[in-house]
Parts: sequence; C-alpha cells; structure tokens
Amino acid sequence: IRDQKNGFTFINVFDSAVARTLGDVGKPVCHLYAGLFAGFFSEMVKKPLSCIEIQCYSMGETYCKFLLGKQDRIDAATFWQNEGATARDIEMRLQSGERLR
Repeated sequence: IRDQKNGFTFINVFDSAVARTLGDVGKPVCHLYAGLFAGFFSEMVKKPLSCIEIQCYSMGETYCKFLLGKQDRIDAATFWQNEGATARDIEMRLQSGERLR
C-alpha cells in the first residue's frame, strides 16, 4: 500500500531470516531490514525517509510488515505501537490521515 499524499508506504517481507532464526519472541526483531529499507529508499528518492517494523513473524504473524515514510509518520506509528496498536490499527490511522497532536 502506498499513500504518497500522507507520506508513507508499507513493505511486506515473507520468510525473514532474522525472525525465523530468533523464533516467536513476541516483538519485532527485523531492525536490520528497517535500516536497509530506510537507507536504500532515501537514496533512491533523494529525501530522508525512516522505517520501522510494525508486524513481525517473531510475533506469531505470517509475515513481517514495515512502514516506510516521512519521520512524522514513523513517529506517530511508533507512538501508537508503544500504546498497543496493531499493524492494522496503525495502517487504518495513517490512511485516514491521523497525526500526533
């Protein structure tokens, strides 16, 4: 899902070697991929982008989901995630244009 108007996109990774190796630990563990996506896509578009993992195989999910976007979108998603929001909750909030106040 890409939403340029709101400044973000999602990247799904199936069969993450990192998550598969660590197993079910109940939290996102694929920070390496998030950093790679942020660096790669920032260089491609020549704009600073950030990335976080909002869903992970190591949380019992079937795949890992990353949020790539402008820093304010990542900050909002991080806040909501820390408050207990699921990946689907975060996706819906971002798509509706919700922002931190």
